[in-house]
Amino acid sequence: MIDRAPSAAQPPAGAESIRLGMTTQQVHALLGPPTSISRRIILYRTHEQWHYAKPRLRLSFDHPRGMPAVLVRISALDRND
Repeated sequence: MIDRAPSAAQPPAGAESIRLGMTTQQVHALLGPPTSISRRIILYRTHEQWHYAKPRLRLSFDHPRGMPAVLVRISALDRND
């Protein structure tokens, strides 16, 4: 899912090669290290958000216990976010 994209067919700039279901290792290989990471631990899973300054993206990963973290949401950030 891509939020606030100009159109459904056009992903945010810099996210053309990013796809839902990718692992954190795959995303890191494409975009490099994130500017910051936020984590929430809820029972047997972790929810991570990776924030990038350029391109301005927030990537959300779901990480169930014992399984690899996978990308579940791509959000393009406005200048105000």
